[in-house]
Amino acid sequence: MAVVVSLPKKPRHQAKRPRHRRAKLNDSIVRAMGEGERVYDGGVPGLYAQRGKRRVTFRVIADLPTRVWKAKLDGPQTLERTIGHFPAMTAKRARIEGARVIAAIKSGTDPREPEQGPNGPTLKQAWHDYKTDFMVKRGRSEKTKRFYEFCFARLKHWHDKPLAVIASNPNALANEHARIARQHRRKDSDGSGAADSTLAFLGRVYNRVRAKGGYKLPPWPDKAVEMFGPRSRAHRGMGAKDLLGWWSEAKNLVPIKREFVLFLLLSGLRANDAMTARWEHVNEPEHMLLIPRPKGHRDDKPRSFKLPISEAMLECLRQVSEEWTKDGRQRSAWLFPSLRSGLGHIADARAQFTDSEGKEHYVKTGHDLRHSFANVAKEAHVPEEVVGRLLNHKPRTITGSYSDPNATPGFYLEMMERISRTVMKAIGL
Repeated sequence: MAVVVSLPKKPRHQAKRPRHRRAKLNDSIVRAMGEGERVYDGGVPGLYAQRGKRRVTFRVIADLPTRVWKAKLDGPQTLERTIGHFPAMTAKRARIEGARVIAAIKSGTDPREPEQGPNGPTLKQAWHDYKTDFMVKRGRSEKTKRFYEFCFARLKHWHDKPLAVIASNPNALANEHARIARQHRRKDSDGSGAADSTLAFLGRVYNRVRAKGGYKLPPWPDKAVEMFGPRSRAHRGMGAKDLLGWWSEAKNLVPIKREFVLFLLLSGLRANDAMTARWEHVNEPEHMLLIPRPKGHRDDKPRSFKLPISEAMLECLRQVSEEWTKDGRQRSAWLFPSLRSGLGHIADARAQFTDSEGKEHYVKTGHDLRHSFANVAKEAHVPEEVVGRLLNHKPRTITGSYSDPNATPGFYLEMMERISRTVMKAIGL
């Protein structure tokens, strides 16, 4: 006998789903809209009104031309923009404004982007495009981006000025160059580096916009500013005879910083490579330190290299590890850890100490020690091509480009040991 089972009736929802309908928008329709309801305008395709919890918003939606959205790195194909709120904007006004904005989007203009006049984009707009498009495609490093950000910040009062206006006033460029040099003049610097690099940055951004076309920009006035010219810090490097005096000051530093600056002198490494080196990159049995991302490294063109490390350099690392763990801490992943740095490792290669009279002094900077390494290597009779490889410079000759340091690690380690012995003898250790 069949059993009839009655299914429970579905509960009737108290609130209906918001209705989306089409009608010619007017103030009466907008006032009568319920929460969550959306009304598309019957006369302006892409315009609609939507009621939220507090108010009614007028919005438009339209497609950019194919040529525009395909040219952008990550831009959307469809734009949706708010044009106003009821009752501050009436329905009649919304229909007029909506038609204008939709037409602008379909012609390739994003209403959120500031308009660019006949004098081209402003410096701020040009820098944003250069940073997010050109530098990304060229694979520029984060360090280069940060440096350019510094240059951009120095030109703060020109951020909203059109490029053509900047380029059309050579006297202003010359005055700006002089102003930056004065502002960045220090005891050991005349500000020339900041001034030259900032104006060079400005010229690069300008020429990039001009090369892309679309604006009638005049040529960049290269001769408007007399640059300070090439500078060399080679004179700040020391020879073997100077090292004893340097060490008499450097040994007054706190232990980890002391070993850090000594390691820089012994290795010739760039300061950033030494600061970010990790224990996982050290191969003690083979006396090798892997530098995974040195200067010039790009994801599509990696330039990692292996640096031979002498016994004196290994002793520096052991001293740091012993100093770090003596208070019960575990050995850090960084070769040169720091409690004061938020990064966990030493973040400033400048070494400062206070003498017996309470005066503050700076030991040589990281790059000064790199120059010193090259000088000492020459005094140790290490061939120049070998020194270049130890400094991770590109080979200068075809013959040099044929040789692979990884194929003869024992030879390069022997050269590094020779340099280290010269350094340690000069400082009396």
